[in-house]
Amino acid sequence: MDSIYLGSSIWLYSPAPPIWQFVEKNRFDGKHVVLFNTFNSKFKQEYINTFHQKVMERGAVSFEHQFVNRG
Repeated sequence: MDSIYLGSSIWLYSPAPPIWQFVEKNRFDGKHVVLFNTFNSKFKQEYINTFHQKVMERGAVSFEHQFVNRG
């Protein structure tokens, strides 16, 4: 498996807490990680940047963010 897709809704402008916990407890060595979100309002880029940094620290080789605004 070369890519790992992590899906989450947005809660208070940030990916939901369970997806953060998943990242903290797993490694992504050599993987391309894609975070995808759905939301009705908006997300804050600072949270996506922090998520990106955490995934890279856990061994990912690249990161991508995709989203669907349902509103």
